[in-house]
Amino acid sequence: MKHDPDGKYHRTYSGKAPFSNMLYCGECGMPVHRRRITSRRDGKPYKFTVWHCRLAAQKVEADFDCHSKYVWEEVIEAAYNEMLLKMTEEIDLIRAEGEAAIEDVSLTYDEKERLKELEEIIDRINDRISEMAMRESATNDPIYDATLRNMIYESQIYQQEHEALVKSQDEEIYMRQNLEALITYLENQSSFETFDATEFKKLVERGILHKDYEIEFIFKCGVKRMAYGWRRGKNE
Repeated sequence: MKHDPDGKYHRTYSGKAPFSNMLYCGECGMPVHRRRITSRRDGKPYKFTVWHCRLAAQKVEADFDCHSKYVWEEVIEAAYNEMLLKMTEEIDLIRAEGEAAIEDVSLTYDEKERLKELEEIIDRINDRISEMAMRESATNDPIYDATLRNMIYESQIYQQEHEALVKSQDEEIYMRQNLEALITYLENQSSFETFDATEFKKLVERGILHKDYEIEFIFKCGVKRMAYGWRRGKNE
C-alpha cells in the first residue's frame, strides 16, 4: 500500500502537522514536506503554509530532477473536504470499490486450505523437535544433530509460508474494518466545512500530489479518489 515500501526516502519532519508522513510527490515519488513561505500583500509581508516535494524544494539530493509545484495547505484541506462531500452521494459505489480492493488481497479457497495444512504440519514438526530435545543425545551423535537441524530448518521454511498467508489474511481484515469506518463516517458526518485532521489520519493511507494541483487520496480500505485543488489559497 505504501508509495515508498522500502523506506529509501528518509523523512525527517515531525508527525504533528496534519499531512506529515502521508503525502508523496506524484512526479518523483519523494515524500512531500511542510514549508512556511513569506510573500507580500499590499507591500506588507505575510506567511502561508504549503506542502512541497522535498526534491523539488532542494531539501534532498538525487540523480534526477523534480519540478513539481507546492500546494497550499488550506487548498489540500478544502479539496479533501469537497471530495468527501461528493463521496456521501456514492456510498454504494464506495462499498463496491472497497470490496473489490479487499478481494484482491483476500486468500483464495486453496490458500485458506493451505493455511490450515501448514498449521498442522508446523505443529507436527515442532512436536517432533520437542520430543528429540527431551531425549537429547549425550554422545554428540552426528546423525541426531543433523536430523534435529534439518527439522528446525524445515519448520522455519513452513513458518515463512504460513506468515505470508496470515499477513494477507490480516490485510483483508484491516481493509474491511477501514471500509466500514469510512462508510460510517460519510453516513454520519453532517458538515465538511472544517478539516478534521484526526479523522483524516484514521481514514487515509496516503495522498499523492500530481501536476495541475490534482491530489489523489488513497484510503486505508483501498478506495481511491481524486480531489482537485487550485494554484493559490481561496483568500488570495
